[in-house]
Amino acid sequence: MKKEQNNSKKEKLSKKLKKLWTGAKWTYKKMFELAPAETSIYIFLAILQAAIPTVRLYFSTRFIDILVTILNGEITSFEEAFQNKSLLTIFIATLALELINPLVHRIQNHLHTKFRIYNIRKLEFELYEKIAQLDVQQFEDKKTSDIIRKAQDNFWKVRDFFKTSVNLILQLVSTMISAAIALQVSVKLSLLIVILSIPNNIFFARFIREWWTFYNSNVENMRKRWWIRGRMTDEKAVPEHKITDGDTYMDTLHRKVGTRLDKTELNIFNKRFRGNLLSAFINLISSVAIQLFLINEIIMGHISLGDFVFFESKFFSFSSELDTLIGSFLDMLDSGTSIQNVKKLFDLKTIIKSGETKLDTTRPPKIEFKNVWFKYPGSTSYVLENVSLTINPGEEIALVGENGAGKTTIVKLILRFYNPTKGQILVDGIPIEDIELKSYYKTISTLFQDYNTYGMLNVKENIRIGDPHEKYSFKKLELAAQKAQADTFINEFDHKYDQILNKRFEKGTNLSKGQWQKIALARMFYRDTPVLIFDEPTSSIDAQAEFEIFKRIYEFVKDKTVIIISHRFSTVRNAQKIYVVDDGKIVESGSHEDLMKLDGKYAESFKLQASGYN
Repeated sequence: MKKEQNNSKKEKLSKKLKKLWTGAKWTYKKMFELAPAETSIYIFLAILQAAIPTVRLYFSTRFIDILVTILNGEITSFEEAFQNKSLLTIFIATLALELINPLVHRIQNHLHTKFRIYNIRKLEFELYEKIAQLDVQQFEDKKTSDIIRKAQDNFWKVRDFFKTSVNLILQLVSTMISAAIALQVSVKLSLLIVILSIPNNIFFARFIREWWTFYNSNVENMRKRWWIRGRMTDEKAVPEHKITDGDTYMDTLHRKVGTRLDKTELNIFNKRFRGNLLSAFINLISSVAIQLFLINEIIMGHISLGDFVFFESKFFSFSSELDTLIGSFLDMLDSGTSIQNVKKLFDLKTIIKSGETKLDTTRPPKIEFKNVWFKYPGSTSYVLENVSLTINPGEEIALVGENGAGKTTIVKLILRFYNPTKGQILVDGIPIEDIELKSYYKTISTLFQDYNTYGMLNVKENIRIGDPHEKYSFKKLELAAQKAQADTFINEFDHKYDQILNKRFEKGTNLSKGQWQKIALARMFYRDTPVLIFDEPTSSIDAQAEFEIFKRIYEFVKDKTVIIISHRFSTVRNAQKIYVVDDGKIVESGSHEDLMKLDGKYAESFKLQASGYN
């Protein structure tokens, strides 16, 4: 049993060492990519900084020995002192070090600040650029979504890891210098110091292990605490909280989650404090042993007073540096896992690859599904089964069916958020995988149920983001707002099209759901593409408002392809062709009149909804 436990520990240590090594390689590669010269200088200065204290100490202790000769009467005048070559060398070296040391320190501080604020910020830009490049299906995948979240949670540790690793280089060089000097003086005393450092490092290793276990096992609870705080300050949540006393409940929940986390964390630090008390006693034994040994050496005449000061300092440095070195290494060993969380994101590859065939973006293409089967990654059941349909250029079609029938999945495949599991999708007779994505997306506008709202942007930016890379035209933007019937309330704002759309920002205002709907619609009109896709965009507004919106849409869609998903038959009945989707299959298709004559699933649902309105 013990053998299995030991093997398990060795395996865990091996994995941690591997993660540390790959994490360190990745971090330094990134740092050298961002700032090669500055990274090199930063590391060189760290090594130089490790050696400077020992050199300074050496010359200081030599100066002490010369002072002793002065006190013994061997040097009797100031002129005679400066004729002493040793004193002159020490004086010049000390002056040089007094100049170099603060200079190195200031350059390092400047570089550290630059890394912390500027270079790491550049890496952060790369991180979010990487996130923006990922596919929709990767955001919908739990495993990938976790990688994204963990990378965001742990990103700041890249900065700390780099700083700690450079400090580790500094400590390693400094410890090696101290060890070389200590071993030269006394092997036995050096071994004693190493042995006495073991308990300290065991305590620190336990503390680090418990801390990282606490952190890694409570990421979800920490995220929950931040979520609760967000809900407690969300102005949209306040009205309901006031009525239901939900704010008191949220406050109780916040305290409960926070207290549990704080209690566990405090318990870990209390253990660390008890370990520190024992470490202090062990360090006292080490100090006494060092001083007794060196006092004996000076009594025996083996060393001078300057040597005593020099060796005492280096023995103490060796003792403390061992603790710091091993502690830093253990800390980095566990933080290697955090770096892996960031590295995993940068290592992610997009799944949807762009083809090379460019489309004519001025006209709607023909879209065909041929015996398409689809199941989501990781799922065993098909969401779509043997779906075949044709959407001709300029045709208005609708997809209807119950929730979960597969309507939105069809749209996701049209938008190439996913590839079909089986079967084929053709665009103008070309396999969709061969189409260049940029040209394909330039033909499409979408308005989803959960459309985007950009509260930190003004009206102009909220609409223009629909087509941000094309030449800006305010006249075109105004026309888009008019078509969406958004111009009426926009012109009532104090700052008109420059109005910020969130009260949390200076001179901002809040919009109603209906107003946001019209801004989103204006964004779609501004984009002005040959294909328009509406996926339940009006589900949260009343039937009259929906009627007005689709009336505007149908006025706008001449010679454009329109694909509508809606649960309201008053909207879809005007489509030229309606596809009824049920349990992943297309069970009926035709115009509203055709389907009513068929008296099947569509007619049944239409009559049921109509009776509700009656």
